[in-house]
Amino acid sequence: MVVFSCLKKILGVGDSNDVFFCLYAAIVTLFTSWTIYYTLPVPYVFQSILILLILTKYHNFTKRKIRLFFLFLVLSLLFYYPGGWEVSLYGILRAILISAFFLIDEKDLRIIYAIFFRLLAFVVAIGLFLHIISIFGVQSPQIATIFSGDRYYDVYFLHVYQSGLTLRFNSIFDEPGYLGTIAGLYLALEGLNLKKIDNLILFIGGLFTLSLAFYFLCLIIVVFITIQKRNIWLLLAVLSLSFALYYLFPELSDLFWGRGEFVSLQEGGFFNDSRGGVEDASENIRAILSYPLKNVFFGNGHDTPFLLFGDNMSMGISGSNIFRLIFQIGFLGVAYLVAFVFINVKKNLIYILFACVFTLSLYQRPEVFTSIHTLLIAVAFFGTNKKESK
Repeated sequence: MVVFSCLKKILGVGDSNDVFFCLYAAIVTLFTSWTIYYTLPVPYVFQSILILLILTKYHNFTKRKIRLFFLFLVLSLLFYYPGGWEVSLYGILRAILISAFFLIDEKDLRIIYAIFFRLLAFVVAIGLFLHIISIFGVQSPQIATIFSGDRYYDVYFLHVYQSGLTLRFNSIFDEPGYLGTIAGLYLALEGLNLKKIDNLILFIGGLFTLSLAFYFLCLIIVVFITIQKRNIWLLLAVLSLSFALYYLFPELSDLFWGRGEFVSLQEGGFFNDSRGGVEDASENIRAILSYPLKNVFFGNGHDTPFLLFGDNMSMGISGSNIFRLIFQIGFLGVAYLVAFVFINVKKNLIYILFACVFTLSLYQRPEVFTSIHTLLIAVAFFGTNKKESK
């Protein structure tokens, strides 16, 4: 009982008697995502156990929850079906898993959310410290080198670097932008409350990713909250912290402003985003429309871009942007997803802000059919605290 009480206090989960289930769900959610530093072995075993726990004990079968589960399950199955309409048992498992988050009791859902981001903040804090001292020339011992497709990663304790990107902070994930997007969505749900230490850590970690998506999402959040609360101090605080880091780490600043998007502007051209710009967007749309009408509406299958381009996923329509998602689930699938979020999100300005930020994030990162994203969406549907749920 002493260990149980200490664990609840460390995790900050109050009076929950389901702390071990919530901790298990948070760990499985984190370490079956796009992690490089550590990924749970045989992930479908841990995911299957989580599904069984939710369906047999840790659920609340209200009409709304069952409706949300089936509405999202339909879309998830559409996303995970392979090209050629074949059957993928692992895809079905993934679809059921991410949809099952809508069945979890609101109390447990909020606790999983709190534990997950406390755990993530802890991981980010250690990795960020080691990343910062490495900028000043103090590098921690390398653990391993991991090859993934056409990339390889240098692995250190609780953080990794993709080859050639040692100034950008990945934390334990495959790309800096993955952490940047997740942090941006989380901070939208939190109303950018930087008084909480977990939020502050994830905000600073997001800044060190040099992810343009994170900066853009945070800019929208800051402007929205400043207008909503008519409080200029948040804007000033965020700008002050950002500029302080800008001058403390000039190498990072030069790398950020040296991105191709800004170089094209400096050379008198147009802003050409990292996902290809207007020209590539036109080519991608033409490629999508070249397929039969049913494929244009309902997509071509989750693995079709991989089959077309193999390991070179930076080519053509397989680039990490909204067009890959449209190619996979079709125009109707994407419209269904956006409508599902906006219709069911709590009618509160913060959660409507989250729905807007989530929709904008689709342009940068189409892999939103993951447990992390479903956890965030479900919390936006039910509220981050008990009072809001009522």
